[in-house]
Amino acid sequence: PVLIVGVWHAAALARWPLAAAGAALLGVVSLAAAGATGAGWLLGSALVLELSSVAALRDGRARVAQAVAWVAGAWGGLLVVEAGLRGEVVYTVFGALGIALMVIASGGQAMIASASSTPAPRA
Repeated sequence: PVLIVGVWHAAALARWPLAAAGAALLGVVSLAAAGATGAGWLLGSALVLELSSVAALRDGRARVAQAVAWVAGAWGGLLVVEAGLRGEVVYTVFGALGIALMVIASGGQAMIASASSTPAPRA
């Protein structure tokens, strides 16, 4: 339960790399092969999201890297949820539901939350 609250907190603050890393830990503690595989996908996506938000790259390459990381993270998240549902249904449902609500509450701007905003050029 403490780990799930931590993942919720990271999602509430729109710290998606931290939320992905916490969800990866949930996959590891599920002690299932699908959970471990999903944890690898989530940790990889967390690393790419964090590096693309910190790096000096603010062009299209960073956006492409973030999009690929989100797809990989979604795949890993599905594997972690599958493994969690096989072991502990209640915590898995609360964890997945909480993260889904945080994404919805963020206005669907999860992908651009960590990118810096640049003003549009004036014509």
